[in-house]
Amino acid sequence: MAGNGAVQSGNRVSVGEMTAGDRDDECLRRLVTHHLAVLKYARRRVPDVADEVVAEVFATAWRQRSTVPDPPLPWLYATARHEVLHQRRSHARR
Repeated sequence: MAGNGAVQSGNRVSVGEMTAGDRDDECLRRLVTHHLAVLKYARRRVPDVADEVVAEVFATAWRQRSTVPDPPLPWLYATARHEVLHQRRSHARR
């Protein structure tokens, strides 16, 4: 099976259903391409905990990968915004 969901049969290639692993690989590729943009977003807002924000954003994206829209960047920014607010509330309580 080719990585794009195509199934090889003899000399012919037909497009078939992607396996769960193929879908996960594709999702991971789509998400990882936006890592730097999300990190810069977090660093501008909460420099001390930017890495934690990014880790939570991508953990959330992975857990919800079946519902993350394409393109994912606006969704990742919205998720980062929520996590930044959560970090600020947590810091204010300390």
